[in-house]
Amino acid sequence: MTIAKAASTVADWAGQDDCYVSMNRFRGRRLMANLYSLRALWTDLDFHRLKAWQDWSAQGIWELVIPDYLSASGLPGPTVGISSGRGIYLIWLFGAVPGQALPRWSACQKRIFEAFRGLGADRQAIAADRYGKP
Repeated sequence: MTIAKAASTVADWAGQDDCYVSMNRFRGRRLMANLYSLRALWTDLDFHRLKAWQDWSAQGIWELVIPDYLSASGLPGPTVGISSGRGIYLIWLFGAVPGQALPRWSACQKRIFEAFRGLGADRQAIAADRYGKP
């Protein structure tokens, strides 16, 4: 998809409820059976749900806590972190790989989830067809 086409598509969705953009690519609807390629790994940190972190801001978590979790886990830094209002999405972008790489991708997602469990990583955000709403 070109940037112009993406911008046009997003403009067409303006004002609609429950619009989702997947970071992975599908042939047709966003269903696992239609998975075409994988382009990102992610985690959704709902740190506000945990007593230890509920008074922290997303910026504080990003600057002071996430680096320690990355260091302890040996994971590389994410490409981007996006505040979700009461949490943070961490996203690792990479060149597209075929959908057949799903088992390896899933293992990476599980590793990321385990590494960030202490910051409220959302188990629902593990599936390739699940997330994509920055």
